[in-house]
Amino acid sequence: MTKALRPAALAAAAVVSAACAASRPAPAAPVAAPARPAAPAPMPVSAAPAAAPAPAPVVAPKGDRHKFWGDVQSYDAASGTIVVKNKSGKSRTFRVAAAAKFTKGGGETSIAAADVASGSSVRVTYAGDVLVSLHVFVKSAP
Repeated sequence: MTKALRPAALAAAAVVSAACAASRPAPAAPVAAPARPAAPAPMPVSAAPAAAPAPAPVVAPKGDRHKFWGDVQSYDAASGTIVVKNKSGKSRTFRVAAAAKFTKGGGETSIAAADVASGSSVRVTYAGDVLVSLHVFVKSAP
């Protein structure tokens, strides 16, 4: 009796499974991916790239500044450097910052960098190897 029920139970299960499959909704169509935007047009290449200007030395904050006293050995306007030698014989070469201040006397008189003569007694304020300001001491007459 048990063996006779088995094929009937299997047949009933097959009918139920088929009925369930028929009542399921059809699978949805795949969703298309959104279209990619077109690539931007390439930039035209010029025949000769423009020469970039040399960057001006960056000036450090006041807390990072130091002082150096000595006599001017040379000033090269083309390369933007000045060489100062102190009393103990140590020479330092400084790059002149674009915004460097040049003064003389009591500090109230501004001068041009080209007006700093070789042999002038100076105080250089600098950060790293960049000259921030230069003060020329005017020697009083004896």
